[in-house]
Amino acid sequence: MSMKYVMELDGLRFVDLSKDLIPGVETRRLEVRRYKSYPMEDYHSEIDIMSHLGTHIEAPYHHADELKDTFDIPLNHYICRCVLLDLADIQPKQAITAADLDRADRGRVKKGDFVLLKSPYYFEPFTELANSEQDKRPYLNGETGKWLAEKGVYGVGFDNTISIEYDKQSVKEFHDILMRKDVVFIEVMHHFDLLKKDVFLLMCVPLPIKGLDSCPVRPIAIEGIPGIE
Repeated sequence: MSMKYVMELDGLRFVDLSKDLIPGVETRRLEVRRYKSYPMEDYHSEIDIMSHLGTHIEAPYHHADELKDTFDIPLNHYICRCVLLDLADIQPKQAITAADLDRADRGRVKKGDFVLLKSPYYFEPFTELANSEQDKRPYLNGETGKWLAEKGVYGVGFDNTISIEYDKQSVKEFHDILMRKDVVFIEVMHHFDLLKKDVFLLMCVPLPIKGLDSCPVRPIAIEGIPGIE
């Protein structure tokens, strides 16, 4: 698997942190319609998707009409230093607290960083079994959002070991605190296990389409850049 999602070039290491998207398999809308274009008789495709598909980046516009869409968020929120916080000792089904984040951070997160979160508890999100007894993921809440806001982060991302749908109040508080500060979210990330470093440059640029609340994205971690540590 790693050969597909990892490459090395001139001392740098690139890791693809996105989910593969297969038409006919996804539960969210994804259709690719291929057709022949005349007079050249080559091929074009129509792509029919929803904005929150697979690994996707959410702008504040997702949360409120008056906030910025993906088009108006500055580029430095999409390309920036990133810190992966491993909540290795957190208890199952626990609200993620400031103390949990402090232990994982150890003083590394700086203003303008992107922060990624992971835990030991994998569970497929957005299914009927989410929040059931089988689902042990720790969950985001207002305290998580306040800690990140006080750090001045530009973005926050999660793989399938963090619950982003635990309950309405917790999710709303998390969004309220961060999205009103132009913080973007990346949900449904994959392949954190392929990373060799926990500080790197992250690139996660959405399509340049005005009016999007969210956009499927292919985030790439770049390890080994001098000065990114």
